[in-house]
Amino acid sequence: MDKQFLEVSGIRLAYFDTGGGGPVILFVHGNSSAAQTFSRQLASDLAETYRLVAVELPGHGESGRVPVSDYGVPFYAKRVAAFASALGIDDAILVGWSLGGHIALECTDIMPKVPGVLIYGTPPLRRPPNLDEAFLPNPLFAVGMTGILTQEQVAAYARSFLGDKSNPALEAEFVEEIRSTDPNAREGLAKSVSGTYLDEVELVADMARPLAILHGRQEQLVSLEYIEALTMPTLWRGAVQLIDDAGHSPHVETTQVFNGLVGAFAGELS
Repeated sequence: MDKQFLEVSGIRLAYFDTGGGGPVILFVHGNSSAAQTFSRQLASDLAETYRLVAVELPGHGESGRVPVSDYGVPFYAKRVAAFASALGIDDAILVGWSLGGHIALECTDIMPKVPGVLIYGTPPLRRPPNLDEAFLPNPLFAVGMTGILTQEQVAAYARSFLGDKSNPALEAEFVEEIRSTDPNAREGLAKSVSGTYLDEVELVADMARPLAILHGRQEQLVSLEYIEALTMPTLWRGAVQLIDDAGHSPHVETTQVFNGLVGAFAGELS
């Protein structure tokens, strides 16, 4: 599938789009990743029922870059919402991974037609951010907030996306995506953490739309105990959906299970 490009608010955004007339699922990737991380979803049976779109965030992959001061969740959310509007898919189901999950949550405030949100690798944060509660005490979390990375840091950060089993092929995919990311995107994200964004804990507590949360049982970065303690009245199936043999990235680690859960959630919304 060829990558496409669309200029939104003066920034060129890259994306993949399977086309078709079914309900739309819009995938939003994580920090230091890219749209191709969802290639296993775009080429799956999901595309027979749904139109699948994966957008590449500014500063990532082949999308345009911006000044370091612009990067942050509110900035990303506004660009994703503008992208969806320009493509005529502002009623898409949002699927957000890691940073993409925070962006998806922020988008619910500015995309009223979104019927539901699925997030994973994303602990809803308070304002000011309660990072010590929401994330596990893994020093590699800080690497994702560091601009220029050494080769060793890139490799270690890529490994942290997976469970406790080494997978050189998947690690190599993540390494390529990390290297293609603007270092300013990580540095800007770190500086923006204390800035203005929605209190996501309050957001999920007050959310009227269905919210699905997936979580790999071997997650190395995010605290399951923290997520499960939150008040989330619209939580899909009444519980966080745990995925065996997966860490931070079940969309590539356990693709069939992940796709099945996405399809089941989208099917109920449709």
